[in-house]
Amino acid sequence: MSRTGGREREDLMLTTEFTVGRPVWVDVGSNDFAASAGFYRSVFGWEHEPLPPEAGGYGFFKKDGKTVAAMGPSMGAAPSWGLYFMTDDAEAAAAAVRDAGGTVREEPMRVFDMGSLAAFADPSGAGFSVWQPGTVKGLDALGDPGALCWTELSTANRDRDKDFYRSLFGWTYFDYPMPDGDGVYTAASTGGENDTHSGLFQPDGTGADVPGQPSGWTVYFATADCDATAEAISSGGGTLLMKPATMEGAGRIALAADPQGAVFAIMANEPTG
Repeated sequence: MSRTGGREREDLMLTTEFTVGRPVWVDVGSNDFAASAGFYRSVFGWEHEPLPPEAGGYGFFKKDGKTVAAMGPSMGAAPSWGLYFMTDDAEAAAAAVRDAGGTVREEPMRVFDMGSLAAFADPSGAGFSVWQPGTVKGLDALGDPGALCWTELSTANRDRDKDFYRSLFGWTYFDYPMPDGDGVYTAASTGGENDTHSGLFQPDGTGADVPGQPSGWTVYFATADCDATAEAISSGGGTLLMKPATMEGAGRIALAADPQGAVFAIMANEPTG
């Protein structure tokens, strides 16, 4: 789990002003829809809204009438959270991933009239997807309590992955020293230093290749009270992988897994004034 160094709290926030390269969608794979729906209802107040049968079991999570996430069958894989970045051309994105040394896990496919998606892995093996909007532009709420507020890549080679995502999405980067002085935390942006949307960090802090170090994206959901939400996670049958802790410049953070093992994080921003 990272610490975001000198980041200002107002920078650690996503918006629904979607542009290419910004987080636009998240979904969780589940082996038991009823159990997952009950867990996330108890933690975030989400209501599960299934789509018609032709959607293959896929459905939305709603909070205050707004779509904040989605859920689908895990299809034999370990349940996990999936992250999607916006693209204006899924086919071109697949070609760019191959050219930049990534892997195309699922070729671009049309999802009714909603849009098109494709699934990839970056050169370090971290999985992610892209969404080319149709009638569904993206999530209805971001940054609010119970909604996605940040995304973060733990990588085995930060410098290589910075080059990869720069070539794919045009990201620019801002590096900040970690509070303990061990390495840096990198914030990614498509619109300048005051409009960052994702973080990249390497646990050993070197920025060079570390064989055997797993890479992966983590999604963060906002909460007004990190400790209360952490308690709800435990009470609901989830597991706290990192208990609530205050991270300088970001807020109070915890890392958790739902009862089926899908990992996510929660964050309550530092109070102002």
